[in-house]
Amino acid sequence: QEWVTSLGAHYVVDHSQPLAPQIAKLPIGTLGFVFSTTQTDQHLADIVDLIAPQGHLGLIDDPSELNALLLKKKSLSLHWEWMFTRSAFETADLSVQESILNEISRLVEEGKLRTTL
Repeated sequence: QEWVTSLGAHYVVDHSQPLAPQIAKLPIGTLGFVFSTTQTDQHLADIVDLIAPQGHLGLIDDPSELNALLLKKKSLSLHWEWMFTRSAFETADLSVQESILNEISRLVEEGKLRTTL
């Protein structure tokens, strides 16, 4: 928790415990957006409970299964990111990847982003 708050997190929850009760206790109100980076399939029910109707779920991991029907009742949007989509499919916005990487490099050099290393 100390490491995460040192990186700028305002609140930290324990991913080994149910998320919804922990987050419900925080003074942040209903969530409009959730970004899930790992074990989305294990946390999906809690995530859906936490997101406001018409909210957004973004993820980057590769769950073996993902029951998107859970999102329907609240009309939640699902956004899945894969960092190689632009280059793999040569999308019209391929040059955006260069801009993103340059910005990340700049933020690392300024000490605003730190690696987990």
